[in-house]
Amino acid sequence: MLARRHLPWLVYSTLAILLAFIESTTLAQTPEPTPSKRADDVVKVSTELVQTDVMVFDKQGHFVNGLTKDNFEIKVDGQVRPIQFFEQISAGTKNEEPQLAAARGNPIPGGPTSTRVVPLDRGRTIFFYIDDFHLDASGFNSSRKIISDFIEKDLSQNDQVAIASATGQIGFLQQLTNDRSVLRLALDRLNTRTYSTTDIERPTMSEYEAMLIDNNNLDVFEFFVDETIRINGRQFSREMAASMVRNRAQTTLAQAAMLNTNMLVGLERLVRNAKELPGRKLIFLISNGFFVHNRRGDTQSRLQRITSAAAKTGVVIYSFDARGLTGPKSDLTGDRPLDLDGTLSRSTQGENTALQDGLNALSRDTGGRPIFNTNDFRPGLGEALKETAVYYLLAWQPDLNKQKPGRFRNLQVNVIGRSNLAVRVRKGFFDTEPSAPVAESKKPATPIEENKTSATKLREAIAA
Repeated sequence: MLARRHLPWLVYSTLAILLAFIESTTLAQTPEPTPSKRADDVVKVSTELVQTDVMVFDKQGHFVNGLTKDNFEIKVDGQVRPIQFFEQISAGTKNEEPQLAAARGNPIPGGPTSTRVVPLDRGRTIFFYIDDFHLDASGFNSSRKIISDFIEKDLSQNDQVAIASATGQIGFLQQLTNDRSVLRLALDRLNTRTYSTTDIERPTMSEYEAMLIDNNNLDVFEFFVDETIRINGRQFSREMAASMVRNRAQTTLAQAAMLNTNMLVGLERLVRNAKELPGRKLIFLISNGFFVHNRRGDTQSRLQRITSAAAKTGVVIYSFDARGLTGPKSDLTGDRPLDLDGTLSRSTQGENTALQDGLNALSRDTGGRPIFNTNDFRPGLGEALKETAVYYLLAWQPDLNKQKPGRFRNLQVNVIGRSNLAVRVRKGFFDTEPSAPVAESKKPATPIEENKTSATKLREAIAA
């Protein structure tokens, strides 16, 4: 009787347990309907601060110490952004990496209670990038002299230095090291290579003259048409000569654009790979110069990409014009056309400056400066090492509502009320890097693959 009286209670209890189990299993298999957790994760990723390093100098070229956050003003596309983090940093010291992490809003490596061994100052990270697509024999000698002087006189104990070339001729010795013997071996592998864009037709046409013709400079164009007719005989009609001149100019510029692209691709790769290295990185670009305003290539857009990459990886570029002191070209040397009335000499007066435009942009737009028109490069190298040793680190929160893929943002930093001071800072960055070329696109991903890609991107964003 006792068992029968308790039977309904046992049945009800068993049913209740089963229902609870089924309900909990169902809930475990059903996706979370509220997006609150995902929203929180997005906020955490998107509130990462954007940082930039700034150098401030007086009229004598001395670094200005003792400035505070209130002395600075940051503008992005002309709009003032509040400064969220400010610090004065010595490059290459043990404190640089934790300060950079704090500026990004990330935990300081090791944490405040860490018992890890405090390292010695890690030294500077320096790259020498040799533009051997645009160097002549004299430029190669200048390059070796610049690097050799640094190895023997300026290399410090904990510095990490690499010598790289645009053509990759240094090979496996293109590595970061503080071993002088390894750097000397790398320098010994640097051999003269000549890449000329001047064609073999007569009258000879330089790359700059081809660029003027392509930009519709009538004086230069008519000069080459007249010379083509004179050399080939009167059977050449003016239309035939004009077509030949334009085709020669376009061929020359296409070859030059290819050299520019190869050189800049290597430099951009070097800048982007420096992201994993701690602290500020210094690149010395050594070249005879290259022309930017070549409509046959994408030199200008690649310069922007390098500037943006440098802003995100902490790279500063200093450019050396390996030609040293330069003078006007003489029409009496080589196979140059005879310029009796001075047409070419007048039209090509800006050639030396135009050759320096790309080097000037890469250095000034990344916070460095160009070292031009000198045969003694050692003072410029020493000044670059000295003035990059200390900098101010500023960080701000981006305006997420205005971010657009592929848009280049112009960055300006001022010292309020101190117009007599020179401020060096990177000139801009992309919100997100421009899309990859269409040729790299693949077949559409399945929903599962798409989810995996999104998850991977999210993990990468959090890790960054």
